[in-house]
Formats: sequence, C-alpha cells, structure tokens
Amino acid sequence: MIRGYRYSWVAGLIALILLVGCSTNDGAQVNTAAGQPPLGIELSTPELVRVLTPSVVHIAAEVDLMGRFTQRTSRGVGTGVIVDSEGHILTNNHVVEGARLITITLSDGRALTAEVVGLDATTDFAVLRIDASDLHPATLGDSAHLQVGADVVAIGHALDLEGGPTVSKGVISALDRVLQADAQTTIAGLIQTDAAINPGNSGGPLANMEGQVIGINTAIIESGQGIGFAINSNEAKAIMVQLIENGFVERAFLGIVPINITRGIAENLGLPVSQGIAIRSVVAGFPAAEAGLQELDIIVALGDDVILNTVALSRFLAKHKPGERVTVTYYRGQDEIHGEIDLGSRPEG
Repeated sequence: MIRGYRYSWVAGLIALILLVGCSTNDGAQVNTAAGQPPLGIELSTPELVRVLTPSVVHIAAEVDLMGRFTQRTSRGVGTGVIVDSEGHILTNNHVVEGARLITITLSDGRALTAEVVGLDATTDFAVLRIDASDLHPATLGDSAHLQVGADVVAIGHALDLEGGPTVSKGVISALDRVLQADAQTTIAGLIQTDAAINPGNSGGPLANMEGQVIGINTAIIESGQGIGFAINSNEAKAIMVQLIENGFVERAFLGIVPINITRGIAENLGLPVSQGIAIRSVVAGFPAAEAGLQELDIIVALGDDVILNTVALSRFLAKHKPGERVTVTYYRGQDEIHGEIDLGSRPEG
C-alpha cells in the first residue's frame, strides 16, 4: 500500500513536470523550431549534419588583382557559420581580407551581399553580417572541457565542390597546439584534428557530437596528412564580441621580435634560465625600446604572468589593453632586472 502510494505520487509528479514543460518552456520550443538539439544529447552523424548545415554558409570573396580600377579579379572561396539571428557570420580573416565584394550563399540557396563588421589578422578571425530573415544560428560550445580522442565533425565548402558542403569526421588529435604565423604573431590554443580539412573549409565549424561548434577550422599543414587545426570556440567568442562591438580587437603590443628559449638552447649558451623569450630585435619607438629593453635580453615575466614562451606572451598581450603599465622581469647576461613598461597598440600591418 505504501509502495503503491509512492509510485502514484511519482507518476503524478512526472505528469505535472511534463505538463508544465510543454506549456511554459518557450525557450525549448524555440530551440526545437530552430533545429537545435537539447544540450547534452549526443547525435548521430546524420542528425548532426541535418541540425548544423542550415547554419553553414558558402563565402565567395572577390579581390582586385591590380588595383581598384582594373577589371581583373580573383575569386576566393571559404566557409562561415551563422552565430546569431541578426545575421552575424564568423569566418577566417584570410577568407575575406581585401575583398571588394563578399557574397554569402545560405543553405536554402539565397545569395546575399555581406558587409564586413570587423577583421582581426592576429587570430585570423572575421565577422560579417547579412540582412536576412529566417536564419538558423549555430550554438557555440565550451571548448574548455574538450578531450583528446573525442569525435568531431567538420563541415565546409571544401574545394568549392558543387552540391553543398562537405562533411568529414574524425577525432580531436591534440589540444592547445601552437602555430607561428609570422615573427610577431603566434596563434595559440588550437585544436588539432584528423577530420579532413581542405581549401574552402576555412572559417567553417568543427562540431562536437552534440551539434555545438567547438572550433573554427583555420589551417592545414601541407606536408602532413590528417592534420588540421581549428581555433577553439572560447577564443572565437571573445574575439567575436570585440569585433561586433568595436570592429577591431584592442590588444597590447611590445614591439619586439621574440625567440623561444628552450632547455637545449639554454644549456648550449649557458643562459641563466631554461625558459623565456629572448629578444631578437627591438622596434624603435615602441614600448620595449622606450623601456630600455635590448637585443638578447630574456623576458621571463610580465606583470603577474610568467612568460615561458611566445604562447604565454601572446595570451598576456590579448588580455591587456594599450596604455597599461606593467612590471617586466628580464635577464641581461646573468643579471636579473626588474622594470616597468607602458604597453602600446599594435600598428596596422
């Protein structure tokens, strides 16, 4: 009798929850209508593709080859992902940089001209915007909890093949990879995947099996096989917010060309530290020069941040603003020196 009462009570509670959920959970109804799956539900690959494909767009960027008054143009192709109902699209900077005309083709076939909201060459991000209704924004996931070996799916317009985007599946091969884009720029926090990424995939989503975008595909290594890289979604979100609000990303700048100090270099040269960044050259007129830093100085700390390598330096500059004054700890020869440096702004180009 007690058991029967308990089961009746539980059944009644379940019925009440279901009734309230059906009648008042407007957010869940909107998400379902938009094609987004409930959070925490793992999808099959076909289900994931069905859910995410309406958020993926084809990008065609026309670039002048010989100046603004010539008719000679080059047409580049990439991928983007719709991130909100206002028409903002996240893609790579290298897909649209310098374009005189950007055409977005939605999954339903609509072709629209896009405006550039903001570009950031340092992280290779760009935000575009289109004026359209009935859009299907993707969900940007939390990349902080990714695990090596987890299944992922890449969707993009690989090689500009006709018939819709290409889908490839793989795993997260490694996390927190680093690529040196140029002497001043290090892209850190990259997701490495063996899901096939080809030209045309750039700017497209790398998704977990819940249909959430956890990375933006950005690079491949031509000499490698099965190695592609995506910028993690948490960094993408932070950059995207600044681009939408300001049209640019404000980050600090030192004005140095850095070199990573490794244990081997330190032992061979008899350096006082086994990690840090050595200064290969100092740019005149910028903060490092103004603070008295010189070639071959080895920076080991900025503010409260230990600077073990260019990755740590890149992250420090990304979270600090021009105009801030911070302490700098560095070695000149065998002597440890403490000073102050006023952070500057990264110059255009």
